[in-house]
This record gives sequence, structure tokens and C-alpha cells, in this order.
Amino acid sequence: MPPPYPVLLADIGGTYARFAVLTSTGARPAPIWKVPTASFRTPLDALQVYLDEPRTPRPRSTCLAVAGRVAGGVTRLTNAPWRFDLDGIGVALGLEAVRLVNDRSPGSSASSKRTTQPTWYG
Repeated sequence: MPPPYPVLLADIGGTYARFAVLTSTGARPAPIWKVPTASFRTPLDALQVYLDEPRTPRPRSTCLAVAGRVAGGVTRLTNAPWRFDLDGIGVALGLEAVRLVNDRSPGSSASSKRTTQPTWYG
């Protein structure tokens, strides 16, 4: 089952975080925003600033690719103090589905949580 659109996409490393929203299958992700990870205390702070931009579509789900080991829906960046929690991000942003993947091997290390209905598995 595909994720509910629009989908917030993120590529988050210890140096930079990149965000975009995919509004539908085949659409181009936009607006694209790149920010130094160190500019924000938490990933939720960075996500909220991006989503507060007037031209950013409100997502229904997200897929976060992070530089860190993903296990049980929680991870930390390997080279920055950010911590990710599927439940916390999904609830705070009002998302229907949240997916957290390792940015080096998304197919082998992923965790999903759907805040309503069945879990979204990629």
C-alpha cells in the first residue's frame, strides 16, 4: 500500500538535513529545503520550521532517511545529537503514517508506524 499523499520526504545526516514534499505519484518533490543540522536542537524543530513555510503543502505522511541505525522506530544520528521517535514525530505533526529508514540501505533497515489504520510498509 502506498503512503498517503502528500508525503514529507527527508534525507537527514549529521551535517545537513534536506526536506521536500511529494504531492502525488509522479510529481516532483518541492519545495526543497537544505539546512545545517546543527541549526536546530531537534529534528522536530527543523521539520516544524519547514512545514510552517506558506508554500509547503501539509503532508499526511512522511519518510525520513536518517544517518543512523534504525531499530524499533527509534534512532539517533551517528554524528549529531538528534534522536528520532516514530510515535513522537507522527503525533506532533498530525501524520497518518511515518516511516524511518537508514539512509544507506533503506530496504534492509526500516521501521514504520501508522498512527491510524494498518501500518504502512514500503
